[in-house]
Amino acid sequence: MNTDKMDKSYDRLFRHVFTPILDRYGVLPQDRPYIMAFHAVLLAPPRRVV
Repeated sequence: MNTDKMDKSYDRLFRHVFTPILDRYGVLPQDRPYIMAFHAVLLAPPRRVV
């Protein structure tokens, strides 16, 4: 998948899914990058030790 398509997909996902959820819960715009980074770590699949 080309990078431009990935960027557009992520932008749409953020605009239509994440932003409305953050709005609903009253997360301030300046706090959103931290909230998203925190949840990205929680939702990431566990690392496999080889």
